[in-house]
Amino acid sequence: MSRAPKAFMSYVNLDDQHENGLITQFREHLSRAVRMQTGEAFEIFQDRKDIA
Repeated sequence: MSRAPKAFMSYVNLDDQHENGLITQFREHLSRAVRMQTGEAFEIFQDRKDIA
């Protein structure tokens, strides 16, 4: 079951590509860190193809 995101990351997709996925790695790390502190899933929405 998918949960609704609790956060939204706004960034330029080209930046993530240029930095070899560093923004994606940051989102994953932040999500895990919040979960470790709260014990609850912390989904962060990251638009990877442009929001329609």
